[in-house]
Amino acid sequence: MEFWVGPVVRIVGLLLVSALIGVKYDAVFGWLILAIGFAFFHIYHLVQLIRIRRWLGRADVTDGTGPVPAVPDAVGVWGDVFSALYRLHRAERAGRERLSASLERLSRAAEALPDGIVLLDEELRIEWSNAAASRHLGVDNQRDRGTAIVHLVRDPDFSDYVADGGEPMILRRPFGPVR
Repeated sequence: MEFWVGPVVRIVGLLLVSALIGVKYDAVFGWLILAIGFAFFHIYHLVQLIRIRRWLGRADVTDGTGPVPAVPDAVGVWGDVFSALYRLHRAERAGRERLSASLERLSRAAEALPDGIVLLDEELRIEWSNAAASRHLGVDNQRDRGTAIVHLVRDPDFSDYVADGGEPMILRRPFGPVR
């Protein structure tokens, strides 16, 4: 059954009951029943929206390591919405965990390489470096994160190379072997 059938049946039922009460007793009383019924529907949906907002707030607070907060119980279309959001949240968390594990594997593999690797952002600031980069360029992954690489490796040719790319270059360092 489509999600909209239940609410439409309830609205049509409310209209019919209100019309029958208006015909049998008084039109004003029928309109009053209709207004109360629509107010009830509105309040019910507002309560469900509040519940879903609270659940989403608790789900956002978790750091990805604890359990996903239990989805609120609901019936009808709201039960379907809550269940779909719960599945999406669990899938997003599982994807985040897979990505984190992949990044950890990549980091371990890059650490094992004999070549120095430095990841830079768009503004040539250090985001990550391996131990070999420390030996080759004097870059420390913890201390120098966020620092522009050209502030640490002070060589005009290197600055040009980093800015424009091009052919590999030989860097002569005053504190170690040529690299």
